Amino acid sequence: EAAEMEAEIAAWIEETLELKRRKLELEEEVARLAEGKATAENDKEAMRVSMEDGGRQMQDDMERIREELAAAEDRNRMLAEQVEALKGEVEILTDEKATAEGVGQRLAMSV
Repeated sequence: EAAEMEAEIAAWIEETLELKRRKLELEEEVARLAEGKATAENDKEAMRVSMEDGGRQMQDDMERIREELAAAEDRNRMLAEQVEALKGEVEILTDEKATAEGVGQRLAMSV
């Protein structure tokens, strides 16, 4: 009977040790999963921040482009005004040239 009890105690000790090993394995697995979850959450947060930064950068770029476009449109308006002014000056000079040519022809005829 003592041998039987010793065998039961030995089996119980072996089972207890196996359960402790299994518990340690599960704790390690839980720790790995927790670390993976933390890493995934950190990655998710980093991606969110990156996307927010990218969105802000895109908005900044769009605002800069709008400003550059407005400046280019202003330059185009000023150039168009200058072109119109030059056209007016060309017309005046053309008229003056025609008048001068007419006067020159009359003078040549009278000489």
